[in-house]
Amino acid sequence: MAKRKHRIIPITTAAAPPTTTAGQLSVMFVLTTAFAIITVFLANVFLPNHVVLGNNIFSPGAALIYSMITYGLLSVGAVPVVEWLAEKRESHLTENKWMLVWFVVNFFAFWIVARFAELLGLGISSWRVVAVLALIMDILQASIMDVVLTNLSSDRDA
Repeated sequence: MAKRKHRIIPITTAAAPPTTTAGQLSVMFVLTTAFAIITVFLANVFLPNHVVLGNNIFSPGAALIYSMITYGLLSVGAVPVVEWLAEKRESHLTENKWMLVWFVVNFFAFWIVARFAELLGLGISSWRVVAVLALIMDILQASIMDVVLTNLSSDRDA
């Protein structure tokens, strides 16, 4: 019987992304929701025919809060899933890859929230408006991630 040669593949942790802690996710949720409330409110003020708040169930203010809390949960809830997928694929998420991931996540989160307009009170007229809102939130979330990861990781190291 011939001997089998075993190839030993070294396990490296360099490709594994840093995992986000629960405290960081909590701060990201609060900041993301707050910035989303401001962004959608301003979009409603300047583009009232494209971004509509309120329906027969919710007032515009309640619709803004409920829909953006849902958006924040969808958006920030995707972070552990994306990190898990990157770890399984043994790939490292650079800033550019995170920006692309955030744009896709934001697009789908806004789209899902807008599709449930009867339940959440946020109506968006077109996928183009969703793309613009996702791009704005993508830029804001880059700064949120920078602040959260640098400040909270330095607190954890101290």
